[in-house]
Amino acid sequence: MLSNCKVDQVLPHIAECAKNDCNVVLHASCCEYALLILEHWPDAPEIQ
Repeated sequence: MLSNCKVDQVLPHIAECAKNDCNVVLHASCCEYALLILEHWPDAPEIQ
């Protein structure tokens, strides 16, 4: 699912959820997804 999304649209939402969520499990999942995105698309122009 993440491979079909635009990085510049998904990453801010995931970061916002990780920053503001009090649930430890959801916070950890959001952080893992953010790292996965950054590892998969390190050269994406949206991230630069």
